[in-house]
Amino acid sequence: METRARESEKQRWDRNFTDLLGELRITQNGMHIMFAFLLVLPFGTRFGAVTAAERPSTVRARSSWAMATVDQGQAMSV
Repeated sequence: METRARESEKQRWDRNFTDLLGELRITQNGMHIMFAFLLVLPFGTRFGAVTAAERPSTVRARSSWAMATVDQGQAMSV
């Protein structure tokens, strides 16, 4: 607590940014795990039970998730 009282505003911003960046890195791993899980679902036996009307929305949702994951991965590598 004492060190936080003595830190400058720039040091506080740096510390907060570092903490936020660490949390984003953890979130990125979670997103990759979730994407892998969602990618496996279409190959399951229950995917055949999806009706023709539900299939486009399912594919659209998975494609959106894939694009968000790729975009997040590129943003984190910069």
